[in-house]
Amino acid sequence: MNAADFKAEVNGITSEGTECTSFEECKGLLEDGEDIDYNGASGPLDFTDAGEPGTATIEVYEFDDAGELQSVETVESNPSE
Repeated sequence: MNAADFKAEVNGITSEGTECTSFEECKGLLEDGEDIDYNGASGPLDFTDAGEPGTATIEVYEFDDAGELQSVETVESNPSE
């Protein structure tokens, strides 16, 4: 498979449409003729026209008093807004 073959479609599958999170799920929706909104392991992407992620989910961690890593906050960034 050549990246140039699907390059033009990448932005369109990351926003607006039926949300899906795995290859199999998205493939099934496409086979049914649906427009898809792929959300990967990192969450929604919503690529911009320039092909860059328009949304990002960032997990903030810190070490507690016992030296254990703890999640303290999840932040969603929308730099295109």
